[in-house]
Amino acid sequence: MTDQTLSAKTVALIDSLKSTTGAYGLANNGSEYKIITEIFLYKFFNDKFGYEAKQAPVYGERLAKAEKWDVEYDSFSEDEVEDLFTYLPGSVPVLKPHQTLSHLYNASGQGDFGALLDSTLIEIASQNADTFSVSSSGKAKVSIFSAVTTYVTDTAKRDNFARALLRSIASFNFESVFDEKYDFFSCVFEYLIKDYNNAGGGKYAEYFTPRSIARVMARLLTEENREYKGAECYDPSAGT
Repeated sequence: MTDQTLSAKTVALIDSLKSTTGAYGLANNGSEYKIITEIFLYKFFNDKFGYEAKQAPVYGERLAKAEKWDVEYDSFSEDEVEDLFTYLPGSVPVLKPHQTLSHLYNASGQGDFGALLDSTLIEIASQNADTFSVSSSGKAKVSIFSAVTTYVTDTAKRDNFARALLRSIASFNFESVFDEKYDFFSCVFEYLIKDYNNAGGGKYAEYFTPRSIARVMARLLTEENREYKGAECYDPSAGT
């Protein structure tokens, strides 16, 4: 799959999420950006975990041979889940059976589903905090996930909002592209920032170095058998 195809699929997923946030009165503001990036990250975590779990020693074959790995994963005991985690690389996000997209999607018909989605995201952030967290300027760890449905002020609409978000991310699976090392989040950031600046007349004052230029910069600094410690690279897009 080419980068262009992947980029198109990523943008289509973002547009689907934007359609949902727009329908609930959250278009073109900071909360929309937060919701989209967090739900996209949850989708990424789910697919990345599934991809790596199916390659893990002991349990990988069991998951890979199943018609649906996440359904098979639901049958794991607590001890098996914890044991599986020990075989995964430290850079891989870990999800428990009740935190997978499939499990959540199947539970979407129950009441208080918005609260269930929010609590699940917060759980995932907590159990992955050592590897996946953001540091504030004061060096405090900031959770990568938070409640996303609370931005909908009408509490009666939060369950349907949560269901719509999951429908948007359930239609495509990123597992097949992890070997290609595609940078999903540069596409997400670039697309959303460009969109918000255009819609807001540039009021967000956020700009990015186009990926075409970033690639050139990276190639200049990755030549084999060269020492680049302390090297400086001029960004021709800075200050535009």
